[in-house]
Amino acid sequence: MQSANGDGPFNNMTARCLQNWTNLGEQFHIVGSCVLTDIDGDTIFDVFEGANSELTSGTGKYKGIIGRGSITRTRLHDLAGGDRALVNHHKVSWEIK
Repeated sequence: MQSANGDGPFNNMTARCLQNWTNLGEQFHIVGSCVLTDIDGDTIFDVFEGANSELTSGTGKYKGIIGRGSITRTRLHDLAGGDRALVNHHKVSWEIK
């Protein structure tokens, strides 16, 4: 994960996500959660449904973080086994209370 300007709390983080995709005909729905981890091991917990994302908690320097945002997905190509390669763009407003 990288921030748009190359610095700040969302730059150089890893994302480990669990998600459920539902494909019914032309309808597609996704719901899940992610743990974002920075180089120091501090984390942010993110839940999402469709294009909506919510930061719900964090550890270390992110303790007390909350926020909301949107996700835009760009499909790259199909992978073996029916999976898809995607690039996710997050736009999030957040604060630490």
